Amino acid sequence: MDAALAGVPADFPFGGSVYKVLPRTFEAELAFQTWLEGQAYEALVRHRQRLGEAEFAARSADWVRDCAAGAYEWGTRPAWLRLLTRSGQEKLVWLKITAAASPPHNGPRISEEEVHRIASDPEAWARLLALVEAQDFPEAAGATGPNGQAGAPTSAAPSA
Repeated sequence: MDAALAGVPADFPFGGSVYKVLPRTFEAELAFQTWLEGQAYEALVRHRQRLGEAEFAARSADWVRDCAAGAYEWGTRPAWLRLLTRSGQEKLVWLKITAAASPPHNGPRISEEEVHRIASDPEAWARLLALVEAQDFPEAAGATGPNGQAGAPTSAAPSA
């Protein structure tokens, strides 16, 4: 049986630690969805003054409906697009390593700042994204689409 399908974490050495990277779980997907919902709401709040209270209330109601309808669930366009950004990739990596820090895997804990530090090292980040892609998108790992786009969202070049 494939190690990723069995939920076996892979080792990722960096900065004197060997982090365990768990294959994506339903819990990680839900946590990513919750984070993405929060990001959408924070964007709305940033524009509150410009929108005015009536428009903000209407847009907030739209956000609640979007959340209830699963607009930010794993596999949706907003989630996929966010995985093409470095912040989305960093969040997914942090969730996967954090999950492996708990029993039964008991890997080392990692902060979001440490994930950002890894992402700032192009060679280390490329190795980590290749590992994540192989775990979570094995059918697309290394594949490219008709426009030369990577087959999995984590294979996108890191962007700010």
